[in-house]
Amino acid sequence: MSELVIKCEEQIKNNLDENLKVLRIIYATSFLLGMRELLLGFNVKEISLENFSWPHFIYLCGATVLLLLAIRLFWGVGNIRRFLVEKIDDYFSKFKGSQTPEQFPIESEKGIESKVLTAEVWVRVMGLDLPLMLSQSFIFFLLCELLPIAIFGSSEIEPLERMNEFKWLFFSILFVNIVWLLLLKTHGKTSSEYTWIKNNLFFLIFGILIFESFPQDNQWLYFSMILAWFFLNSVIDFVMTGWAYLVGPSG
Repeated sequence: MSELVIKCEEQIKNNLDENLKVLRIIYATSFLLGMRELLLGFNVKEISLENFSWPHFIYLCGATVLLLLAIRLFWGVGNIRRFLVEKIDDYFSKFKGSQTPEQFPIESEKGIESKVLTAEVWVRVMGLDLPLMLSQSFIFFLLCELLPIAIFGSSEIEPLERMNEFKWLFFSILFVNIVWLLLLKTHGKTSSEYTWIKNNLFFLIFGILIFESFPQDNQWLYFSMILAWFFLNSVIDFVMTGWAYLVGPSG
């Protein structure tokens, strides 16, 4: 019986991985489209050592900040997988590992799957987790589209206004990420998810307090400090939980 339990559990996890492959591709494509906007906004052919200026340097810094953000968010599908795997583990734990395990039901694979991952779970994933995760990729695309406009200006809107829009978009993606990670309810308050929440919450709250009162007379200094703040957010994330992206719990 134990072999049947293990085999069924592995099969359900394999099916889950196959289904999530499509979502990973869609999610990765959305980030690639954002990075494409960054490349289009920076015409390498027109740049040389003679005309390389401070705005160009700021743009490269901003692109680096967004690249680091993309790396962090790319593992979002893994968070959904960890949530679902915990549901699977909880279900199958009843049939193994104890002195008096419950009788494993002899049903079709589809019948077992419907008991492990119930309609309630799937409705929650499709109606909550996916929209929140995909909204992060949409905001990321807007950030990539906005950066060249904020740096190199627009004939219609002042660059400083665009810089503030960039700031609030970045704050909004931190907020969405915090809400989503809280709703995932993964086991253990010392997990990497809780570290991400605390890091993003700190940079969200104190970032708003700092930059709402920060002098904006020098727009380049102002925007440089904004980018430095968000860069530090990613650096701390990688230092504290970098292991979780590659060698952490399977996701």
